[in-house]
Amino acid sequence: MPTYYCPDCGGELKYEPATKLYICKACGRVYGFEELKLTRERFLKSVMESEEEKRKRQRREIVKWWLGKKSEEES
Repeated sequence: MPTYYCPDCGGELKYEPATKLYICKACGRVYGFEELKLTRERFLKSVMESEEEKRKRQRREIVKWWLGKKSEEES
C-alpha cells in the first residue's frame, strides 16, 4: 500500500480499514480516499499552472530583451 501524506501538515496518513478513512498521525485530520484524490489533483494542477506561468514570464522577458536590443542597434 502506498504511503500518503497529509495535505495540511505533511504528516504521514494511516489507513483505518474499519472506517475506510485515512487519519493523519501528526494533526489528526481525517480524509476519505476521494477527498485525498481531489486534493492531489488540485495541487498538481496548481503546480502545473505555476510552471506554465513561469514559462510565459520567461518568454515575455526574452521578447522584451530582444526588442530592447533591436532598438539599441537602430539608434
